[in-house]
Amino acid sequence: MLSIGGATYSDKGFVSSSDAQDTTPFGAAVVDGFDLDLESAQSHMVPFADQLRANMDAAAAANGKTYYLSATPQCPYPDIANHPMLNGTISFDFIMVQFYNNYCGVSSYVEGEVLQKNFNFETWDTWARTESKNRNVKVLLGIPGNEGAGAGYVAGTALLSALSFSEQYKSFGGVMIWDMSQVYANPGFLPTVASCLGRYPDVTAIGRPNKGSGDC
Repeated sequence: MLSIGGATYSDKGFVSSSDAQDTTPFGAAVVDGFDLDLESAQSHMVPFADQLRANMDAAAAANGKTYYLSATPQCPYPDIANHPMLNGTISFDFIMVQFYNNYCGVSSYVEGEVLQKNFNFETWDTWARTESKNRNVKVLLGIPGNEGAGAGYVAGTALLSALSFSEQYKSFGGVMIWDMSQVYANPGFLPTVASCLGRYPDVTAIGRPNKGSGDC
């Protein structure tokens, strides 16, 4: 996946809709998809994402390869930077919501509360079922892999409880962890999360298919 944007992206998008739609052909590039990580307002991103989705679908039809389009919004809903694409306009395969650095992150999860006051995975599940253009879109729980994300790092039983809570929702599609350098410096974190999700606990095996469904 090639991620476009980020916290320090400052180009402000495209100068026009036609400029946004003039995207580079896939050609022989080896890529599985694109992630739109917009953390500030950008111009003409809807026509860009729409053209990107069309190019991906055309390439998939031509070569049989599956391509994915994702976005990485902040957890407050609606996300200001990404909402123009998320309000039923663009078909995403999954979104990786950043449940950290905000009041609505995993650190706000309160164990035992059926209706969470701040942790808002349910809000994003409702978006997936009622507003997303792709009603089968998956919502990934974005979490920090260490203290370096800024705020919202959670580990141990508190994290596993939040994961178990999130798994009840139909749209739940897994976990996104920021970022690999943080995880690398935090031994044991990734295998614990993977084990909770029913995947292989060995970090070297993560990514291999597993049909089982795990439980924290």
